[in-house]
Amino acid sequence: MKTTNGQGAKAFDYITQEATKVHSAWGAKHVAQFHYFNAQGMAAKRRALADRAMQAVEQGKAASGVLLVYGTFGDTYSDTLSRLAMSGAVRWAELRVVLTLLQGDIDRGNEHFDKIGA
Repeated sequence: MKTTNGQGAKAFDYITQEATKVHSAWGAKHVAQFHYFNAQGMAAKRRALADRAMQAVEQGKAASGVLLVYGTFGDTYSDTLSRLAMSGAVRWAELRVVLTLLQGDIDRGNEHFDKIGA
């Protein structure tokens, strides 16, 4: 993403705070930063799923083991996304795989909690 006056901080602020979706002109690093830092990104959705898992356990609707799958303990893909968002260079192939797997986890988790009414 090109920035005005070469100010990378402005680009980072826009990507992480103001953007509401990924833009096609962004490179892999900016996409990784969006998904890790932005409230509309995958990491925020994964944190919401972990919160939902904790609430289901606290309400007695799910066994504590669900935290290993959907809670913060089973967050390998978010950890990888974190590493990518903070690295110097990001490969598109690795980022696409991580985002696909992360979205799959989020979808399966939300489907599970919808079924049990949590």
